[in-house]
Amino acid sequence: MRSHDTAVLTATARNGEIVVTLKGGPLPEPITHCVPVKDRTAWRELADRFRRQFGIDMGDTLNVLLEAVNEAKTQGRDAHPVDPPAESRPGDATAGFPPKTNNTESEFDFQPVIINLEEVVATPVEWLWDKRIPLGRITLLVGKPGQGKSFLTCDFAARVTTGTPWPDGSPCHKGSVLMLTLEDDPADTIRPRLDAMHADVARVRILKAVNYRGIDGAPRQRGLTLADLPVIEKALESLSDCRLLVIDPIGDFLGGRVDSHRDNEIRAVLTPLAELAQRRKVAVLVVMHRRKSTGEGGADETAMGSRGFTGISRSVWHVSRDANDKKRRLFLPGKQNLAEELPGLAFRITGEPPRVEWEREPVNMTADEGLEAERQASRPGPEADALEDAKAFLLVALSAGPRLAKDVLEDWRVNHGGCQRTLYTAKAKLGVESFREKNPGPWFWKLPEGAHCKDTSTLQTTLQTQIALQSVQCVEKTGVSNTSEGAHCKVADTLDEPCNVLNDPKPKPTENLTPTPPESGGTDSGDSGRPQHSVVDLDDVNHQLAEAAEGDVDAWLDFS
Repeated sequence: MRSHDTAVLTATARNGEIVVTLKGGPLPEPITHCVPVKDRTAWRELADRFRRQFGIDMGDTLNVLLEAVNEAKTQGRDAHPVDPPAESRPGDATAGFPPKTNNTESEFDFQPVIINLEEVVATPVEWLWDKRIPLGRITLLVGKPGQGKSFLTCDFAARVTTGTPWPDGSPCHKGSVLMLTLEDDPADTIRPRLDAMHADVARVRILKAVNYRGIDGAPRQRGLTLADLPVIEKALESLSDCRLLVIDPIGDFLGGRVDSHRDNEIRAVLTPLAELAQRRKVAVLVVMHRRKSTGEGGADETAMGSRGFTGISRSVWHVSRDANDKKRRLFLPGKQNLAEELPGLAFRITGEPPRVEWEREPVNMTADEGLEAERQASRPGPEADALEDAKAFLLVALSAGPRLAKDVLEDWRVNHGGCQRTLYTAKAKLGVESFREKNPGPWFWKLPEGAHCKDTSTLQTTLQTQIALQSVQCVEKTGVSNTSEGAHCKVADTLDEPCNVLNDPKPKPTENLTPTPPESGGTDSGDSGRPQHSVVDLDDVNHQLAEAAEGDVDAWLDFS
């Protein structure tokens, strides 16, 4: 017996059932429920119901049930139903409850549930949409917000309620649709979309909340979660021909106590849902958002939350925009467990009210390939690549010491086909310094004083890439490669002590690099290491601009 705010919970086990009574307190009259002794699932469902309706802890309810069973055993009664012994007399009150036997205790232990495959009858998979959305299973619809997932659920609902063939021409059997949705308003969003898609709205139901009676007897309402499977099943029972259950999005129905990133918690929620789908022969379409970052894995790994979502689902479909046409949406296959992988499809959202229009031709692309195309489209374009090439060029061109600015510009323009503005931008990013040996006189460029080399592996990659580019360009112009083994050795030798070269931009006599007098056009270009990117000082920039304005404006004319 348990007392909760003057309400008393009692239970008695007899003849295979436990009779549970809740009375007293604010209850106008006692409430009685019966659960089978051996059905522990029914125990948990009753305990959960009492918790939700009356605020009684589930552990208290389960303990009351267990105490009732133990009391029946200690009194020499069997809580389970048995056939009365043949010799029992009609007046014997304990005839239906023989004395406790030695093996009675084992009846309350957990027992294995074993399936003998020899007795299993093989059956074909049933489909809502042939080889795309199975009946009796969970299907995921994954995509970023604004890609058209909810539009697709309305399109699917319209086809199911009217028996309209699917976009690929496969038949669609008519039935009802149950929707669990909180994000879209039924009046100004869902109904107009269904009308635009010619749905039979008489066959569509939206399950929004749960009505219940509180411990004081007053009617109340609360939000729906997937823990309310008995409520969802009752709604499905009211639609005897229901073929599609839409949950949009699933995050709104997990409940506050479920962590969507914990695999064990997600599977504990989805497994009963999968069993319900199989029991009712209804296709469950679960809408999920995608992570903001695409990461480096496959498309299925971008689904927000635990991998349990894609693990329990038998079919996964991804919705995204075409990287080359943002108004074109793609419906691409991910994980497919029950059928061969079919090609994707494309659709557009048009009209007012908006509706889905499918393209006739299939899209020969998987969700992984679509995600890779999306990644490629989001990577830096030609302008950013040109800037990186210009920075690499300056690191190589100025690695051996100062050079005349006009020679560097000419080298960049003639030998690399680069833009002067891009080179000036790269110069500013690297902090390349401009100076004159005498005024008036020509401008020189040099790498910044005291530059530090911290990543020699990146430096080596940059230099080798630059040499390879120069070699390719030379081959394209002359048909002969100018990249010799000596050139590569020169780079390798320079990489041994890159910081020494950069810290002293003037060539050393021991390096046998004799600078050409400034009047004759600058210094020879050698190969060296890459300095760490330095921050451009604004005062220094203003000073150099002033110098350029007073001089021949050879270096800083286009910097601004």
